[in-house]
Amino acid sequence: MRPPRAGCFEAGATILTPEGAREVAGLREGDLLVTAGQGALPVRWVETCALSEMGPRRRSALVPLRIAPGALGPARPRGALILASDQWVRVGGGPVARLLGRGRLILPARSLLGLDGVAPARTDGTVRYTRLLLDRDATVFVNGVALDVAMFRSGTDGAA
Repeated sequence: MRPPRAGCFEAGATILTPEGAREVAGLREGDLLVTAGQGALPVRWVETCALSEMGPRRRSALVPLRIAPGALGPARPRGALILASDQWVRVGGGPVARLLGRGRLILPARSLLGLDGVAPARTDGTVRYTRLLLDRDATVFVNGVALDVAMFRSGTDGAA
């Protein structure tokens, strides 16, 4: 079982809401997100922080990876997507099935290294992530890619 972690995406990514795609950096507690199979759920906790502000142990888990447009299939992602390397991604078919020999999977973004279009992000060290938690574990859509976001747990700030 994976530990609970906040969803961790580059602040400029867009996430699907009932009103359409919206920049994750603009999310606030209470905003609704479209989820896979659970309807719209409210954001329970949100934080935007620079990778450079985190301790060394967290930074190693949050190494930014860049997924090029279409690397996971047609229009997945829509536009380049930068994620923390430990962000859980739901993938299926296309290049993932060919690389891993399986249909649908959930895996950390770092497991996608080796696919064409997935590589460590070239940054100047100023990557800003938006991290968020919901009222329950759920799958949300960021730049058209299905990503897992954890449930808010009392005493948890998403850095577990």
